[in-house]
Order: sequence, then structure tokens, then C-alpha cells
Amino acid sequence: LTAVLGFAQRIQEVGAEEPILRYGEIIERAAQRMSKVVNQLGEYCRESNLAQEQPADLNRAVTAVMELFGPVIRRQNIEMEMDLDPELPRLLADPGHLMSLVQNLVTNARDALLELKGEADRRIAIRTWSEPRWVWISVADSGLGMPEDVRDKAFDPFYTTKEPGDGSGLGLAAVYGTVIQSGGSVWVYSEQGIGTTFNIYLPRIDRVPDVTSRVEAKQEIRGTETILLVEDDDSLRVLTSEVLTTNGYSVIESPGGYEATRASMENKTVDLMLSDVVMPGASGPDLVEELRKDRPELRCLYMSGYSDDELQRRLAKENVALVTKPFRPHELLQAVRAILDGGR
Repeated sequence: LTAVLGFAQRIQEVGAEEPILRYGEIIERAAQRMSKVVNQLGEYCRESNLAQEQPADLNRAVTAVMELFGPVIRRQNIEMEMDLDPELPRLLADPGHLMSLVQNLVTNARDALLELKGEADRRIAIRTWSEPRWVWISVADSGLGMPEDVRDKAFDPFYTTKEPGDGSGLGLAAVYGTVIQSGGSVWVYSEQGIGTTFNIYLPRIDRVPDVTSRVEAKQEIRGTETILLVEDDDSLRVLTSEVLTTNGYSVIESPGGYEATRASMENKTVDLMLSDVVMPGASGPDLVEELRKDRPELRCLYMSGYSDDELQRRLAKENVALVTKPFRPHELLQAVRAILDGGR
């Protein structure tokens, strides 16, 4: 996903013409959606890291999800109704989590309608509105409804009424986790033969924080330092190298392993080692430990899709930072710049 996200963004950056530019935008949106789906289990099972909270537009999240799923849903003979408040206030949330929330609610409604037989009324209605302290979203379907015992377990992780292999039981659990961690609430009303409605409210914000300093910081991502890039995945190594060199850095590439990495560093000044964590032969932490025997001042940044507690403890012990896969190019550049400027 990191490679897909990165190359999709590169298509847009190099000034491709239509329709290639539009294809790149669609690929990027789809990859972003999939990266959030991959992380749903972690969002529910441990307290989510809400460091990416920012003023977010719920209507925009609904619109983005419907751009991706709307055509598919309509081809399944399902009518879509949207009533979005044009004056809807912002809320403080992770935009990716917000899109994942809407996507899971819509997918759940779609699945309920596919159980209907014959020429039944298949309809999903999405509505947003606000109250003095809250922003609301309602997603309703005209499906069969849920019996009480199913409704009571709707938000339980891994609970599903689908056949084995057809559903993970994580969609509504992830919705519940995101809403509760954001300070909101969710409840479900369902009547058999009528349908199901999910109502969610989240805290609104009326004054958008000043993000000027953050925007300026985001732009300061170029550099001239030398970076040792250790990555065994060829596509990701090519992408990462291109992102770094395009932004002024000198890059020394290594596919991993003690000998290849040592040879890459021979007689060269390296300002930062950027390494994958899990690789054949020698892991990133193993390489750092070995290379710091000769260069204890070596600054390091890991790239990984794994971020469990054991890894976090090891990172803290070794004084090494982590950028989590899948990431977009500007997120990597920000992390690199932060380590180089911070001296770690």
C-alpha cells in the first residue's frame, strides 16, 4: 500500500495529463481507504492514537465515500438518498478514521439490503445535521431489520451473522471504537420488517485552530543530507529513493543484510539510516545494533507496518523513531526532517 500510495501521488506531482491524472487521484483515494480498513482491528483492540486529529468535515467524508462506493451500490439496485447540512460545523477527528466510520456504516446498510428478495424497496438514507454541542450523522436502510439478540451484539468485535468468509465482524466494532474515543456516542434503532438506523453524534468545534504554523512546518521537508536507505522490497525502495532525491537528499541504497549494508556505508558519511524493520537475514534493529558499534552517533528511522508494544519498547530503548506503513511521501519527508533536525 505504501508503494501504491506513493506512486499514485507521484503521478499527480509530475504533471500528468488527463485522464492519467484523474486515475492517479482515484488510485490514491482507494489505497487510503484500504490502509484504514487494514488498521480497523487495531483501532478497536487498543486505544487509538488520535495524534492525527484535526478540524474535519463530516460532509466531505460522506461525499468521498460515496464517490468510491456510490456507483457500485447503485448497480446493485439500491437507491441512495443524501441530506447533508450545508452549514455543518467542523469536528475534531482523524479524517481517515472519519471516512472509515462512514464506509463501515454504508457497507453494513448495503449488506442488509442485499438480503432482501424480489422487487423489494432497497434504500439507504444518509443525513447530517448539528445541534449546539454536536454534529450528527444518521445512516438508515430499508432492510429486514435486526432481532433484539442481534442488535445487542452489533458492536461486538468478530460478531457477524454472515457465512464464514463473508465478513470479519469488525466493521461496526471499529465504528464504536472511533466514536467513543472521539467523545461521542452511537446507538442503533432496528425494527424487523422496517429497517435499521444508526445515529451517531460527535463533539463539534466552532473555532478552527490556527494551522498556519503546521502548514509552514509541513513545507520545510527538503534537505541535503545523506541517507542510507535499507529496504528489501524493490518497489518500495525505488519509491522511497525517488521521494528523497527529488527533495534534495543524497541516497545510498541497500537491499538489507549485514554485508550489503556495511559495503554501502564504506568510506561514506551517513547522516541518517532509514530502514525497514522486518527483513530476511538481518532485521532493522539488528542492523542498527551492529552498525552503531562503529558509529554510535548514527541516527535512525524505522519504516514498518508493525507497531506493537514490544516494538515500541525496543524503539525507546534504542532511541530510534518509527514511521508507520502505509505512509504517503510527505509523511515520510516530515519524519526524516524531524529526526535530522532533532539530532536523534
